[in-house]
Amino acid sequence: MNHYVMHLVHRKGDGRWHVEEDGGASIGAFETKDEAEMAGRMRATRLHEDGREARLVVHCEDGAIEAEYAYGPDTSPAHVGE
Repeated sequence: MNHYVMHLVHRKGDGRWHVEEDGGASIGAFETKDEAEMAGRMRATRLHEDGREARLVVHCEDGAIEAEYAYGPDTSPAHVGE
């Protein structure tokens, strides 16, 4: 089964944190990283509750991956979800 993947990224153009679908479609923009992460984790939790596997990839401001959260049966050791 394919995962629904979201990325939490910082966009210099507007200075906001964005939760985006894999491929770049914006789900939402937030003033703080904490707000964006909370929204992304809530969305992933809802998707998991609806029977879908989801991942949230959290990026640092420079684009490096900071963390990845898996929601569903495929929670490989390198990517621990809640």
